[in-house]
Amino acid sequence: DNPSTKYLNFDKVDTGLTITTGGGVVTGLALTSANDAPDRDPANFILSGSNDDGATFTEIASGDVPEFVKRLERQTVSFENDVVYTTYELIFPTTVGPSSCCMQIAEIALLTGAPEAGGDEPGDNEGPDEPGDNVEPNEPEDNEGPDEPEDITLPGDEVVPTSDNSPGGEQAPNAIDDNPSTKYLNFDKVDTGLTITTGGGVVTGLGLISANDAPDRDPANFILSGSNDDGATFTEIASGDVPEFVERFERQTVSFENDVAYTTYELIFPTTVGPSGCCMQIAEIELLAGAPEAGGDEPDDNEGPDEPDDNVEPNEPEDNEGPDEPEDITLPGDEVVPTSDNSPGGEQAPNAIDDNPSTKYLNFDKVDTGLTITTGGGVVTGLGLISANDAPDRDPANFILSGSNDDGATFTEIASGDVPEFVERFERQTVSFENDVAYTTYELIFPTTVGPSGCCMQIAEIELLAGAPEAGGDEPNDNESNQIEDMVLTPFGFKFGFVINTDEGKSYMVEATGDLLQWNKIETINGTGSSVQFTDTRNEVFQYQYYRVRVAE
Repeated sequence: DNPSTKYLNFDKVDTGLTITTGGGVVTGLALTSANDAPDRDPANFILSGSNDDGATFTEIASGDVPEFVKRLERQTVSFENDVVYTTYELIFPTTVGPSSCCMQIAEIALLTGAPEAGGDEPGDNEGPDEPGDNVEPNEPEDNEGPDEPEDITLPGDEVVPTSDNSPGGEQAPNAIDDNPSTKYLNFDKVDTGLTITTGGGVVTGLGLISANDAPDRDPANFILSGSNDDGATFTEIASGDVPEFVERFERQTVSFENDVAYTTYELIFPTTVGPSGCCMQIAEIELLAGAPEAGGDEPDDNEGPDEPDDNVEPNEPEDNEGPDEPEDITLPGDEVVPTSDNSPGGEQAPNAIDDNPSTKYLNFDKVDTGLTITTGGGVVTGLGLISANDAPDRDPANFILSGSNDDGATFTEIASGDVPEFVERFERQTVSFENDVAYTTYELIFPTTVGPSGCCMQIAEIELLAGAPEAGGDEPNDNESNQIEDMVLTPFGFKFGFVINTDEGKSYMVEATGDLLQWNKIETINGTGSSVQFTDTRNEVFQYQYYRVRVAE
């Protein structure tokens, strides 16, 4: 249920998988294309079923996979079947290219009661969750407060850009795909935008999420118009400035007065923030019915269930009573040079500092891989590393960090050692060390991988930390609520954090949730015998987020 990850198999032909389910009469498939080259997409399929734990299979259906017109697109295939099976085998005999690399697929769904084959039908508000977000799109959770604004756009709605001057993987439909890790980019720079045909509604606000790249590409202002004659004529609804995006993947809202329902909406961005010499970019556009007041993202308002009130003291972003929180001195867009160019097209070195754990840097060299990052400068005393989506044997096992102040002509080693084990995918681990010299250029080398891998080295995110906490392993266990001394609640656009009173020799696991049901681990910190500052460095947008600390004995 996460289309930003994928299954890739280098066998190229007769690839696939066997899935053991709770059982059902499967009459259709839903397939979502992956991020990389389209020639890797499956061209055809054979689906078989088994009721003897896979000892024997009976073919259910076979045929062509509908063509994927874009990346992260969902297509469905339906067929006749009236037999219940518990184990299903899905084989992709060939790829579209045929690819000389591999077969790839982002998502596979076994459908009971499938729609007719041959189209992209994600528009039932049941699309897969975004990475790290436990709140379903269009499912407001707080029934006790005022109605939440509802986005009337759906992935699959008809979208027409102002022009076709966009890269292949960054076209207008990405703006309503409910996936902030994709984006709509238009090289026209001025008067860019799109027209969206919806199911209709009285739109009184916009939700906009900034994309991954340079902030000067962000839209600076907007004009929204509506039509009820299929776009033949438009009536202006609202115009104005887009609130500034302080961070990448940040959500801002704009509200305005309107009492007329339209089915087709045209949204134009006259200029960009820079103004950019490149283009306009936006990750997500929401047409909101019943929007909150303009001027920022307002996801929580303290009306959700069980806010942690006793230990929360709203405060300024900087807590002068505890140790300085670690600051990542890398920024998306900093100059990055890999140790080699032996990486796939969509998994290159700049992904390691794009503040998006659903992307990754992969290098097929396997040993002595890494990168050089030119920063604004700083005294780096720690690393933050986030594991990538694929096989754990590809994780870096150790590191060597060096610094330079002559543009990389010479380097001085700062620190080296083991990388703490990643117990889960997309897990963040930290390493700290002594250093009192500021450098502008940093070289980080991973000599070996955990496996060692026969494939490659992979890492989702690399952070160069100034003032890092103690290095951490992952050792969860029980609650000890009195360990939280103070919490720093900052305005949206900054970081949330709190101070933990730690005992030396103990490990502390910080977890977060959006629904108080499914808790996700964010970070593990080793106790030092004193206070340690925790800061949530994730860039996702949440409606609500609750935290707890579990202590391992």
